[in-house]
Amino acid sequence: MKKALSNTFSDEKIHVVYNGIMPVERYFDDEKEITLDEIVIIGAIAEDKGQLDAIRAIKLLHKKGIDKKLYIVGKITDEKYYCKICNEITDDIEDLVVFSGYHTDLLPFRKKNQLILMCSKAEAFGRVTIEAMNFGQIVIGADTGATPEIITDGYNGFLYKQGNYSDLANKILVAFDWQDKRTMSHNAKMSVADKYSISTTVANVEKIFTNVLGMKG
Repeated sequence: MKKALSNTFSDEKIHVVYNGIMPVERYFDDEKEITLDEIVIIGAIAEDKGQLDAIRAIKLLHKKGIDKKLYIVGKITDEKYYCKICNEITDDIEDLVVFSGYHTDLLPFRKKNQLILMCSKAEAFGRVTIEAMNFGQIVIGADTGATPEIITDGYNGFLYKQGNYSDLANKILVAFDWQDKRTMSHNAKMSVADKYSISTTVANVEKIFTNVLGMKG
């Protein structure tokens, strides 16, 4: 949005304020060791959400003798795309891909042993990503849309080249083998607290209004 507006307004007149989420402090927990056991992708089953990248990455890892289970959580909104990804699930990986359906309560998929994938082609904001990071989950996101604004590769999560399932497969292995998962989890939570808490959003909006009123005065 900022990039589009910069064609009309000067940079000093543009201020980016991110959506705020629920208070973050209650989810802080740095005591537990993190052992990644499962992979989860959350979102409507539609082409722009990129589940195909995830399934192909799982298939590629299986061919290399590495089996990782993938849970696909979300409502089917594109039947044609759903059929396409189902056709990608060959018999050899049938037990590795689980369609969990739509859930109003995502807490069962907010555990630190679950690696989260965000494969969207052009995620506008990335609330799923931010909520996962708020719970201290490690996220691998596509390097498109707003996701690179949220994730710094190797610091508070990982980025892969969108559409490149081989790169995604490699990043999955990197995440599972990452030595200091606790620090990355902590960095993820702190990133959310610093930029995406509702209190930060309110403060930034208040600052803008104060500056505007001051200029008018």
